[in-house]
Amino acid sequence: MQAATRADPVLARALVRVVNLVEPPSTLLAPGMLARTLRFGPGLGPTPPALPPTMGNS
Repeated sequence: MQAATRADPVLARALVRVVNLVEPPSTLLAPGMLARTLRFGPGLGPTPPALPPTMGNS
């Protein structure tokens, strides 16, 4: 969501209103907001760090 807000001012405004407790978090789950977020796809977010190897696995 945060990555998508860089390119979509409507999403940015909605996120700011939720973070500032002006609107409830459910606002971000409205169909229109989800559609705006999903159109950017999963590739905009940061890459999660690799998991460390577990003990016993080499």
